[in-house]
Amino acid sequence: MAGQAGLFDLQDRYAELSKSGDPLERLSSVVDFEVFRQPLDAALGRKDRSRGGRPPLDAVMMFKILVLQALYGLSDEQAEYQVRDRLSFMRFFGLGLGDRVPDRTTIWLFREALVTAGAMEGLFARFDTALKERGYFALGGQIIDASIVEAPRQRLTREEKRQIRDGEDPPWPPAKARQKDRQARWTVKRGRVKAKPGPTLDGSEARTVEGLLIPAFGYKSHISIDRRFRLIRRFIVTDAARHDGAQLPGLLNPDAFDSRVWADSAYRSKANEAAIAAAGRRSMVHFRKPKGRPMPEPHQRAIPSNTPQPQAKATVGAGGSASISSPPVAPPAPIAPVAPVVLPPPSPITGEAAAINTANVTVAGQNLQLYGVRPVLHPGAEASFKGYLKQAGPVECLPVGQDFACKVVAKGYDLSEMVVLSGLATALPDAPARIRDAENEAKRNKSGVWRQ
Repeated sequence: MAGQAGLFDLQDRYAELSKSGDPLERLSSVVDFEVFRQPLDAALGRKDRSRGGRPPLDAVMMFKILVLQALYGLSDEQAEYQVRDRLSFMRFFGLGLGDRVPDRTTIWLFREALVTAGAMEGLFARFDTALKERGYFALGGQIIDASIVEAPRQRLTREEKRQIRDGEDPPWPPAKARQKDRQARWTVKRGRVKAKPGPTLDGSEARTVEGLLIPAFGYKSHISIDRRFRLIRRFIVTDAARHDGAQLPGLLNPDAFDSRVWADSAYRSKANEAAIAAAGRRSMVHFRKPKGRPMPEPHQRAIPSNTPQPQAKATVGAGGSASISSPPVAPPAPIAPVAPVVLPPPSPITGEAAAINTANVTVAGQNLQLYGVRPVLHPGAEASFKGYLKQAGPVECLPVGQDFACKVVAKGYDLSEMVVLSGLATALPDAPARIRDAENEAKRNKSGVWRQ
């Protein structure tokens, strides 16, 4: 039986949410949503309320609802329900238990007002800029995918369906037209595939495969997220009948530091591969299995690298705890010993250094990869590195494997250590301890790419 509510029950529940790590509380601390108030007021053009009337809902709070709809893939109906149901949402919006909650019609009207004013893209571009200003750069490449956002199914006659399909407006009264969704479309979702045993003509057992086809009515949310922070960087909303792969060119993020683009096999096409190459990106899109034939061996080898996260198998131990174990790997075949080849010591390369990126420089006409570092491909980082090299003077570089260890001649600084310490590059896993220590120092100081 529930006890009587206490004065501080709500505050205690909020404290428990914060202790558990509320992501929306983190988002509120990262982004100052008040910077959107002026452009929102300008786009909405709300009337003067000095003569009375019901005051409108706060524009910044309504924009936050649109942000969460994009982050969580919520329809207007689900957004209304989640705001009423979840304490973390209420705290994010600044609502109390007795405050007015916008219904789905209010959310739809607010979005339509911003779309009509042409302000939607500019507002979300400003939101992305705010994330970048706090150090949330798209560092780990981009993942492109789509999800279906279902809408209420319409009850239409055949003639009304034909008119909507042909782009016409059925002759509905205004009150009825406001309740009809004419942009949503039907599509078919492929559910889980079931394998069933079945006899063949010769009496042997065979397995027939059936795929569950589930009809869905609504829209598709096409998104591009950065692999590291899992934040949406670009999005497109279409009706549910649109093909996923046709939206890829519009979702490519030119500001992503890492050039890799991950997507499932629905995005694999010659046109998309050409679009990815034209944007200077590297395709990690999954290959399709040929119908009735096994997957080609080169494509099988590419599957692990084309998967954004390493695949692993989950097992449950005797005590009920779950553990992760990788599949067994066959030991490599023994290699016959080869007589060592003695080479003369390499000659140092000395000269003025010019930056290609934050981990590659040109010295004496040669392109050199700095030892033990990975570049941060961002215009601001590259500009800082170029400015430093202009002031540093000549550098001296010696080969270390395929890379080069470079030191500034006059000051004696290690160039690799300097760019990592400044947060302009990151350390490779096999980098020397001094470079990894420099990266840890940059993290503690929140320098460059580690700034949050």
